[in-house]
Amino acid sequence: MTADKPIISIIVPVYKVEAHIEKCLSSIKEQTLANFEVILVDDGSPDNCGKICDEVAATDTRFRVIHQENGGLSNARNSGLAISKGQYIGFVDSDDYIAPDMYEKLYKEIARTEADIVICDHFRVEQGKPLPRTSFEKNKALTPQETIKLLAEDELTSYIWCKLYKKELFEEVKFTEGYNFEDLAILHELVHRATKIAYLHEPLYYYFINPKGLIANLTT
Repeated sequence: MTADKPIISIIVPVYKVEAHIEKCLSSIKEQTLANFEVILVDDGSPDNCGKICDEVAATDTRFRVIHQENGGLSNARNSGLAISKGQYIGFVDSDDYIAPDMYEKLYKEIARTEADIVICDHFRVEQGKPLPRTSFEKNKALTPQETIKLLAEDELTSYIWCKLYKKELFEEVKFTEGYNFEDLAILHELVHRATKIAYLHEPLYYYFINPKGLIANLTT
């Protein structure tokens, strides 16, 4: 793969997270899998987030920036999807951060299992303390039907960001704009289009509990 054809496209919507975005972007830059692109979608952020994004992109050609009027989280993710070049798609929220080997491990697992989606566990970061949230005690191969059932029972998390997806799944699927639970809505659509899902028993994503964070501030 080359810079024109990265293995993974990582889409990062950005809005009013000036205090957290540098940690987020540093965690992506430090990934042990180096062949990726990052699409930073500055969703009309009124603070210095857009400037920070431009500064990062100026020093690392894997980062690209879209500046747009505020359209909400789903709109920002759709904007990133529209220009993505990777074989696989990942999402990171800009007040969160990720383990340095997250995308290497997700990519190796999706390649090993020939799955369409791979799911990992995550940490909830509350008051600076990471608390692991795990679904099962070992790796699993799942059918779409099993996955839908586990999502409905909250055995698997419905967050869009602790997963890696084959890009083909998004060919006829987009985030629904103006919808409050966009992760759950699109995830069911993606799972229905998949033939195999893999679960990786390891927390690799750090979900920062921020009452003033991205989801609370983006328009719905």
